Amino acid sequence: MVGPASTVEAQSGGERGRVVGTIVDQSSGDRLTSATLEVLGTEIRGPAGRDGRFRLPLMEAGTIQFRVVHAGYESRTERLEIVAGQTLDLRIALVRDPTYELAPLIVEVRSRVLERRGFYERRRQGYSAVFFTRDDIEFRDPQNVSELFTDLPGMMLIQGGLDGPQLVFQRATSMRDSGVCRPSLYLDGVKSQIRLYDMILDPRHLEGVEVYVGAGVPGQFNDPCGAVLIWTR
Repeated sequence: MVGPASTVEAQSGGERGRVVGTIVDQSSGDRLTSATLEVLGTEIRGPAGRDGRFRLPLMEAGTIQFRVVHAGYESRTERLEIVAGQTLDLRIALVRDPTYELAPLIVEVRSRVLERRGFYERRRQGYSAVFFTRDDIEFRDPQNVSELFTDLPGMMLIQGGLDGPQLVFQRATSMRDSGVCRPSLYLDGVKSQIRLYDMILDPRHLEGVEVYVGAGVPGQFNDPCGAVLIWTR
């Protein structure tokens, strides 16, 4: 515990007493970490140690009230008599709070391929893009790669022709081809001159996809129109 004045620690003699102790779970007896203790009516307040132990500053003889608080447990307030020249060693047991609800545990399983390619880092940095993981792709269950882009804002598939649909962007900063432009395509980090996705790719072989419309494409994939980054398994 951290007291209000460190000089108190240096004063000994019989005028003051000390309180030390351990905070444990009442049922298991296990020591509890992260508990907070405070002496009511004073500035003495602080956390117990990682081993559940605590040590209050030297205090004048007399009666004190102190409270112990720990997440997931019922708080406990006790009245204690400080005896001059003596150290009291306490064992404080806390009871679990049956009404306390733990925050849900969220587990994210990451792809090693996408981790190495910087996919998650770019998503964490907040790039204005659409990110598809393998789970997202399987959930959509596209029959071909171009189906991934059918309902994305700012994008349009031009149907027809022997080569299949072609992806164009409508919200590009560099306008060409009658108001639309064709984004760059990168396969596993290498720029491809072929932009007919269904001819060269199978949805089952995709590990992740990133779609950037217009400005804001990461530097190494820069294109004023935008870019589609496809990572294979």
